[in-house]
This record gives sequence, structure tokens and C-alpha cells, in this order.
Amino acid sequence: MKGLVKFARGHGQVEVREVDEPFPKEGEVKIQVMAAGICGSDIHLFHDAIAMPIRTPVVVGHEYCGVVVKV
Repeated sequence: MKGLVKFARGHGQVEVREVDEPFPKEGEVKIQVMAAGICGSDIHLFHDAIAMPIRTPVVVGHEYCGVVVKV
């Protein structure tokens, strides 16, 4: 599957890449993403000005909606 990945520290350093498909663990669900938005923290991450420690590579995005496909 494809994901937007910040692959290195610094301004920008993001690209769409193939990433491993996640599989839900006990007590989790898998969601097929139908739409996604950009959060303010994504902008800070892009500019490498986020106020939290990050380790690259990291898949960007947490503002989404979709359909539960596996429990």
C-alpha cells in the first residue's frame, strides 16, 4: 500500500512510498481509508518544526475517515 513518508529530518523530505500493510492485533481494527485531511502537526512535520521528538522514517497522517474492514 502507499503512504506519505517523512524519510529524513529537515524541511520537506517526504514522498509517497510503498509501505507494509498493517494487520490488526487483538483489540484493534483495520480501517480502509476513504478520505484524509492535513493536520497542523503534518505541516510542522513537513517543515521539521514539530515540538515532539520523531524518528524517521515515519508515515504521516492521522486525520482520516473510512470503513472498518477487519476486526
